[in-house]
This record gives sequence, C-alpha cells and structure tokens, in this order.
Amino acid sequence: MGFKSIEIYYDIDAIPEISRHLARPGLPRWDETDRALTFRGDAIELIEDALMDAHAGEWEGAGISGSELNFGFAVDDFDTAEEIVRRAVTGTRFENFREIVRNEFDMVALG
Repeated sequence: MGFKSIEIYYDIDAIPEISRHLARPGLPRWDETDRALTFRGDAIELIEDALMDAHAGEWEGAGISGSELNFGFAVDDFDTAEEIVRRAVTGTRFENFREIVRNEFDMVALG
C-alpha cells in the first residue's frame, strides 16, 4: 500500500506580512515568527478546505525553520492535488510559494 503526500514550501522572507517589516533575513524576533505561523495557519486552512471539498486530500503536518515554512497534505493523486492547490491560492497572499514537493512511500516496506 502506498502513501502519497505533497509538501508546500514558502521562503519566510517572501511572505508579505513579514517581508515589508523585515530588516534582515531569517526569523530573529518573536513577532516575525508569530506572523509566519499565522500566515501558515491561514494557508493550511484555505488549501485544506479546497482539497477536502474535492475529496482529494487532508492536512498531515507542518514545520518552520529560520528561513522557510512548510506544510503537507496526504493526497490520492499528485496532479489533481497540485492543480487544486494552485487554483486555491491564485490571487491570494499565498500564491507565491517556493515549491511543491511530492512524496511517495511504500507503507508495507516501512512496516
């Protein structure tokens, strides 16, 4: 049995809520981290709603580092999920993601 997921990555310095306030790159201060986490939560909600409405995926997890944030969704079909994501974020503050990474694991082999 296979497990598929997509992970969506954003450069923190490119997030509108942060880039217009940021004096230097990275996440040196708590208020910038708070803005990044708020952005991530809002993006997850928008994208998960679109994936769930299409019965195409659900939220799986999220991460943040000094320079990027990411979150992932379990999906059935990569192409369909990516199309839904791109359509959901077009014209929003979430449209400038860096990349979408596809992951596929053989769950039996991981057993």
